[in-house]
Amino acid sequence: MAKKIQPIERCDSDVIHEEIVNKVREKMPQEETLYDLAELFKVFGDSTR
Repeated sequence: MAKKIQPIERCDSDVIHEEIVNKVREKMPQEETLYDLAELFKVFGDSTR
């Protein structure tokens, strides 16, 4: 017996609030800082250390 697939609830809104997006972009860390943090967390995941 085949299972009936239920539709997924989703939001159909595609409004972009440029003002909010710009505020968030200003507060985000620089890309280099994010890469450095990613490398640090890789160390914690390495079981040989």
